[in-house]
Amino acid sequence: MHRLTLLLLITALTLSFATAASAASAIKGKVLYKKICQSCHTQEGEGGIMGPADKKKEEWKTFFNEDQHNSHPEAWQDLTRKKRKDLLLFFMNYSIDSELPEECG
Repeated sequence: MHRLTLLLLITALTLSFATAASAASAIKGKVLYKKICQSCHTQEGEGGIMGPADKKKEEWKTFFNEDQHNSHPEAWQDLTRKKRKDLLLFFMNYSIDSELPEECG
């Protein structure tokens, strides 16, 4: 019985670490935003100022899941699925209808 309990505990811990490792990260999304998005989306950039607080959560979901820079698809080509999830979580957490709207990332 003791071995079964130990085995279940090890399995549960392994699964929780695997889930945490694959979960989206708003912190990583913010880093990506500053590193990638802000190369164009600034006062002087060709994309103009754009940040999480420019849209509502549902609008960001649509943008990330459907639009994805239709006018500049090259902006998305190097972003893995994980990086896109991280970015979306950052934008959702700081959207205009969130509790923490953020203007400049």
